[in-house]
Amino acid sequence: GSLNASDASWDATARKLMPSGSTGLGTKGHNKTLEGMKWMAANALNTSYYVPAHLERAGPFNPDGNNGFNVEHLRNMNNAAPKSAFAMETQPGHGASKDRGEYAPHRNGGFVIGGVTTNVDTVGGTTFGGTGVYGAQIGGVWDALLGEGRNYWFSASSDWHNRGVFGSDDRRSTQDFYPGEYQRMHVMVRNGSDTKLRPQTIVDGMRTGNNFVAAGQLIDRMGFVACTSYAGIGARTNASVQALALTAAQNNKDTDVVGCAAMGEKLVAKPGADIVVSIVVRDPEGTNNSPYTFSNPSLAQTAVGISQPLNAPVLDHVDLIRGMVTGYKNPADAASYAGQWPNNWLERVLAGDSQSTLMGLVPAAAKNTSAAKLTTFTSSNWTAVTGGYKAMTYRISGVTASQYVRLRGTNLPASVPSETDADGNPLPDYYTNAGAYAAAYTGATGFGAAASASANLTIPCNVTTGSTQFDHCPDHLGVRSSQKYSSYDVAAWADLWFYSNPIYIQVTGSTVVAGVN
Repeated sequence: GSLNASDASWDATARKLMPSGSTGLGTKGHNKTLEGMKWMAANALNTSYYVPAHLERAGPFNPDGNNGFNVEHLRNMNNAAPKSAFAMETQPGHGASKDRGEYAPHRNGGFVIGGVTTNVDTVGGTTFGGTGVYGAQIGGVWDALLGEGRNYWFSASSDWHNRGVFGSDDRRSTQDFYPGEYQRMHVMVRNGSDTKLRPQTIVDGMRTGNNFVAAGQLIDRMGFVACTSYAGIGARTNASVQALALTAAQNNKDTDVVGCAAMGEKLVAKPGADIVVSIVVRDPEGTNNSPYTFSNPSLAQTAVGISQPLNAPVLDHVDLIRGMVTGYKNPADAASYAGQWPNNWLERVLAGDSQSTLMGLVPAAAKNTSAAKLTTFTSSNWTAVTGGYKAMTYRISGVTASQYVRLRGTNLPASVPSETDADGNPLPDYYTNAGAYAAAYTGATGFGAAASASANLTIPCNVTTGSTQFDHCPDHLGVRSSQKYSSYDVAAWADLWFYSNPIYIQVTGSTVVAGVN
């Protein structure tokens, strides 16, 4: 009785798709996945979850193969099983690999798409501050999904396999980090009077969207609260909401207050209300798990001139990002529902295209043009609180349309060469990847001739004195002309980001945020 039962490839005896040849294989495979989603929704509503791993790595969707996700496939799965298909792992593991996250140009060699054998990039060509382009690009695929009002959350993992050229007990790595060593997803678990953490309550917490992801222990606590404020008797001060967020962060618990919402929740507001958004994060004092004590090579560059130990990162800034909610897209409207991320994304980024030019390349279905930074908080406009807490508040005046707010932050200021642009956005990790693919894009012809493994490295590592492999630039870094460059695990520890999930704000009379409570 399923969609697949009417497919010519359906084997009634085996009760599964057994297609002959590759034509349409990917489309049939996706339909099979959707039937699996429906089964999970019907038979394992609360116990099942489906989070696509290293989402962008396999390239765009291949209708004739077994690889790739476009935005429409994420929509299809969330539509079929919203309580199971509730997140995407757009911050992959393998963070110490020669190609961060194992994301790379021409990674997917030999794929046949439309009858043509081709070398396909990871979507976006690489990661951006360790995050795939679907999650890292403001206004991109994740914002497109949030702009529909979906419960579709940001996720990450360590994806531990091995230490690469090192033994499993070595603190250095050219491949993976241990679970929790580098990336962590902090999940709000509501376990009531139960004294134990159980798998089900953790999955329940993941499903709510009340969680955030942080690399390298950049932050380890967060209070993120939005509250309505009405003129007169319903007025809330910025200070009162900030106090709620501070209490949440200090107690490491949620805040349940009428007229307020936290991550993954929906705040209902009357037209004209002010929305007070307060954020408190803890930048943990002391050192993180990095074994390296020498100065962060990215910050030590001449253009930046900051001396900061690699194992003692400091939060530089927090971006408050907003997008408008316009409702679910209609699957029958192909132009607004389906679209492939541009294959030449990294090429155009490396060519210096502006953000507006880049987003002009993205099909309408894969972007949310309303998403943008509302403000950026730094030490100049946040309040430092004892214990490493940073408190910050922003008031959105007189809301008239449904929207969402989300956060990201990093240890890097804006305009760090090869790391961040002038607006503080992450640049492609191409500049710290030691992968032995071609040296650079050469316009419309794609990659040029193959190059040495270190040809694309640009951030020097200059600390040469020390008695161990941890107090100066270690021997395994990429080298060009006798100069060591930031790469592998050093590059990962140098470039840290956190991402929060959104708080939705539904304005009465505007678009209903249908995907969340």
